[in-house]
Amino acid sequence: AGTALAEDSVARAFFTTSLLTAAHHDRLQALGMWLNGRPIALKLNLLAGPGSFAFKIAYDEEFYKYSPGVLLELENVR
Repeated sequence: AGTALAEDSVARAFFTTSLLTAAHHDRLQALGMWLNGRPIALKLNLLAGPGSFAFKIAYDEEFYKYSPGVLLELENVR
């Protein structure tokens, strides 16, 4: 559908700059779920004070029946 960050140079630049800045300030949290070494869900949070904000979550659509993004979010909350 043309919505991937890789296809939009402005969105990609915003995403990259935001992540590098957050990482530099120890405000980036990266979470993932893998199956046999293959990432099936990935999530990036921006840390702020005692909490965090979800920045981006993605999942492998091949595993949509198992809701890997939801499972990762449940693990994140836990």
